[in-house]
Amino acid sequence: MKNLRFEKLELLSTVERKGRTVKFHPRLTVIIGENDVGKSSVIKSLYWAFGAPVRMHPEWVKAKVKARVSFSIDGERRSIIRDGSAFGVFDENGNLLIATRSVTSKLGPFLAKMLDFGLVLPNKSGVTETPPPAYMFMPFCIDQDSGWKQSLESFDNRGQYKNPRKSVVEFHSGIRPNRYYELQARKTAVQLEIAELGRDRQVLEKAVAKLNLQPAFTGTEFTELEHRESVDRLLVELRKLRAARLKSTAELADIVDERELVTEQMRIARLAMEELGKDYIYASKAEAEIFCPTCGTVHDNDFTHKFSILDDREACAQFLRDQHDRLVVVRKRAEKVETRLHDTDALIEKVSGTLAEKGKRCAKAPPNIVL
Repeated sequence: MKNLRFEKLELLSTVERKGRTVKFHPRLTVIIGENDVGKSSVIKSLYWAFGAPVRMHPEWVKAKVKARVSFSIDGERRSIIRDGSAFGVFDENGNLLIATRSVTSKLGPFLAKMLDFGLVLPNKSGVTETPPPAYMFMPFCIDQDSGWKQSLESFDNRGQYKNPRKSVVEFHSGIRPNRYYELQARKTAVQLEIAELGRDRQVLEKAVAKLNLQPAFTGTEFTELEHRESVDRLLVELRKLRAARLKSTAELADIVDERELVTEQMRIARLAMEELGKDYIYASKAEAEIFCPTCGTVHDNDFTHKFSILDDREACAQFLRDQHDRLVVVRKRAEKVETRLHDTDALIEKVSGTLAEKGKRCAKAPPNIVL
C-alpha cells in the first residue's frame, strides 16, 4: 500500500449546532482527556469518514455528525466528506473525484486504487471483490470495545466474508503481494464460469423448493387413469404457481406505490431547497431591513434571519438524505420480489409446456392407449 497520512479532521453536527477541528502532526499525535469526553469518537470518526463500520457512541449517532478528513497519499493531498450514507472524495483543488452511497461496490474499489490496496476476498456468492475500506485500516485501529481484547476486531464487519483474518494479515504483513491476489481473482473467475453451466437448473430447483412444490414432470403413463392423475397434479401445481405469482404481483405493486411516493416527496424537498437557496442569496445581498409588499411590514434582515433560512434548507437536505436511504431499502425489496416473480414465471412456463406436450401426445396416441 501507498503511504497514507491523516492531516485534519473536521466534524459538524447541525443537530447540536457544534463543530470541531482536529489537526494531526505529520509524525505523531497524542489525544489526552478525561473519560467520556470523546477521545475514542475522534479516532473512530476518521475511519467512519472512510466508510468503516465503527461502533460509535449512541450520543454521537443521535448528533448526525458530518465529517471531512484531509489526507495525503504519497504527498498528494485529497479530502473525503461523509454525510450520513453519502461520500465524496475531492482532489487538492476541490474538484470532485467520486460521489457515491455504495461503500463496497464504489467507494472501496476507488480508495483501493488510490492506495494500491490489492487484497481481494470471495464474497458470499463466491465472487472475488475488493473488500470495503475497513480492511485497509483493520490492523491500524485498536479500540477499547473489542480491539484490545482480540486483534482485528475493532470494526463491525458482521461476517461479510468467511474467515478473512488470515488473508488480511498476509496482505498487510507483506507475505502475499498484490500480484498474488490478482491471480487469485482470475482463478476464481474461471471457476465461476465453469459453475455457470448449471445455473438455470439450480434456479428452477431453488424456486421449486421455495414454493414448496413437487416435481411435476412424469414419465410414461400406461393407463387413462394414470394420465388423468398426472395431468391433475400438473394443474394443481399450476394453480399454486399462479396464486403465488398473483401474491407477488400485488406485493410489487405496493412497493412501486411506495417508491413513487418517496420519489415525489424528494422532488418537493429539492424544489424547497432550491427556493430557500435563492432566498438566502437575496437576503445576503439585501439591506438590514426588508419591506414586504404583501403584508406592508418591515422585517429585520439580521444574522438570525439569514441563519434561519439556512437552517430550513439544512432540514430539507436531511429529509432528502433520510428519504434516499429509505429509497435504497425499497429498491432492494423490489429486486427480491422481481426475482421471485421471474422464478415463478419460469416454473409456470415449464409446467404449461409439459401440459401442452401431454395434450399433443394424447391426441396422437391410438385408441385406449395413453402415452
